[in-house]
Parts: sequence; C-alpha cells; structure tokens
Amino acid sequence: MHDVIVKIYVDVLEALQHGSLSGAVFAFDSRSYRGSWGLGSDELMTVVRPGDRISWAVLSLECEAFVNVREMELPGWLAVEHVRDAQRDYWRATVVGEVVTARYAMEFEIGRYGRRMRLAPGFGLVPMGSPGDPAYTDPAVATVSATGDDR
Repeated sequence: MHDVIVKIYVDVLEALQHGSLSGAVFAFDSRSYRGSWGLGSDELMTVVRPGDRISWAVLSLECEAFVNVREMELPGWLAVEHVRDAQRDYWRATVVGEVVTARYAMEFEIGRYGRRMRLAPGFGLVPMGSPGDPAYTDPAVATVSATGDDR
C-alpha cells in the first residue's frame, strides 16, 4: 500500500474572470516517477494500483483566494471518504478493486461567494503498467534480438 498525493492548483482570478476552469487548473502527483502524465495540466493521469491510498489537496495560486472541492465523481473501484469538519475539508480514497483507466470529474467552489465550476472529464486514474509507466512495454512494438531475429 502506497500513499499517492494529487495536488491541484487553481488560478482563482483567471477562473472567475473567464467563468471557466480552462487554463486555470494545474495538477501534479507523487507518481510522476512511475509514469503519470499530463503533469501541470487539467488532464493529469495518475498511475495507481490496488491498495493505494489517494489524497487530493486543492490550493489557490493566489494567497487569499478561496477554492475547495465540492463534489467528486470517482470510479466505483475506489472507497471514497470526504472529511469535513471545522478544521479540514479534503477527499481521500483507497483503491479496493481492479484498476481500469477512468476519468473523473470534480466540482469546485471558487471565490468568497462560492461560485461552482466543474472540471469534466478532467483528471484520470490508470493502472500501473500503462503507457507512461517506465516499466510499460508496448506489445505492438516487436523486439529484435542481438542476432537481428524478430521475436
């Protein structure tokens, strides 16, 4: 079991000015060394495997601007927990089933008036061993032996 952290930065002023999250969301994860791709974009694909614990942290690029995740639509092979109390408000999940490539949606509350904006399909989760994982070998690519024979 490993912890996977997904950090999502939102340019709140950009989103509010244009009424859209397009170009205003930048995501990174702690699995880039295992092949996650789309780092720094709103199309991050995070590599996960059964037993992993995923936590999402959402931050504003502006120091005094508010942003929060209001709702997430996640695949059924995740056991999801939304922790909300006076001190904290965050989402976490444990991979409890077989991982299949899936995109997920998020709805954000942005700005002091809590304007809601949706990012869909947005980010995704992919199984370890997918294209992008350094250990992935594309089955469509033939290997050539030292003698030059195709295998």
